[in-house]
Amino acid sequence: MDHPQALHTAEPISGKARSLPWDSVRGMALFGIILMNIASFKVPLFHEMTPYWPPFVEGGEWNTLWYHGLPHFLQNRFITAFSLLFGIGLAWIYCKPEVTPQAPGILLRRLFVLALFGLAHITFLWLGDILLSYALAGLLALLWIHQSSSRLLLWGGLFFLCGQALGYLVSFYHFPYWGMNVDAVYHALRENIPSNIAVYQEGNYTTQIAFRWNEYLLMSKGFFWHGTLITLGLILIGLSIGKWIPYKTPIPRNIPLAIAAIFLFVLSGLWFLLDRDGIRFANLISFLFLYSLPILTSSLAWMIGLLFLCARFPDFIGFRMLAATGRMPLTNYIGQSFILAFIFHSWGLGYFGSITAWQGSLIAALVFLVMMTLSFWWIRYLPIGPMEWLWRKGTYARKHQT
Repeated sequence: MDHPQALHTAEPISGKARSLPWDSVRGMALFGIILMNIASFKVPLFHEMTPYWPPFVEGGEWNTLWYHGLPHFLQNRFITAFSLLFGIGLAWIYCKPEVTPQAPGILLRRLFVLALFGLAHITFLWLGDILLSYALAGLLALLWIHQSSSRLLLWGGLFFLCGQALGYLVSFYHFPYWGMNVDAVYHALRENIPSNIAVYQEGNYTTQIAFRWNEYLLMSKGFFWHGTLITLGLILIGLSIGKWIPYKTPIPRNIPLAIAAIFLFVLSGLWFLLDRDGIRFANLISFLFLYSLPILTSSLAWMIGLLFLCARFPDFIGFRMLAATGRMPLTNYIGQSFILAFIFHSWGLGYFGSITAWQGSLIAALVFLVMMTLSFWWIRYLPIGPMEWLWRKGTYARKHQT
């Protein structure tokens, strides 16, 4: 079914034109993100960034295993998928031949409003924001947005690997930029632990805002450039996928798609077999092939697998609830930050620094279940979420029709 408004005014796809499989993948990515993000809500940032340290809150052998194992399983798999989906969405909205010549200006406004959301998110809720980085990387992606799918894939892969390589040099060879290397950032964050605990357990809201920006700017000195390159690369790869697979292309329900997912999972798991002596960090080449590429292939694997399952079982209530969550990504992303900040910061329940790793994961799962249920109820009556409505209102500067 055509959606003329989206086709001719470069607006996001709404209502009946939505795809349950793709929205479900976006919803699952949000679940993985909250499982990882809760760590930096409940404990000082230094411990969230250094999972090889002992848990900040002891909880027995099971808690230690959970604390060290969960990052290995989830680390970067879901944020990678979310970045790919951001690029795919851009392709579906703006790279169709039917859109008007005003589409580039609309894209600029859309990214500008997204950056405002990111700044507000950092200021009022949490420093681990991705919205601002998506807006900045999206602006850079405009330089390549009209390239062919194959060229976008090549450029995206190049930027992704360059970002990973720069991150390796910064982390293991103390390569500095902005006058500071990662060791200096880690040292400063470690020195901040007492202040971190005091601010979020007892500090007022104004003090927390100032402290949050201080740590955000501190992290930017050690991680900004390679993080931006990685995000840009993933968005360009997503643009390539979005051009290669138009939005209205049916998701295959045949076995080859499942085989492709299994193949990527097996390929991604090979580094566990090859890395018996920790060789993936031994040099740059092994890091790229045994750490960086498996992150990308494993992200694609679970995305393809979920697309296959959703296409095979479209009436399953779990997939429909995931899809409702994925239709409101901005609302749910900011909403989960608000709920977690309320649970852990002093202006709310104040549980900062007192929750074990496995308890944090349980809280994250329960919060996501609540958000998923609310999204499912909301979408029954309204086509988009409240934050998505504000985003579109700011982008098009007129009443949005749905």
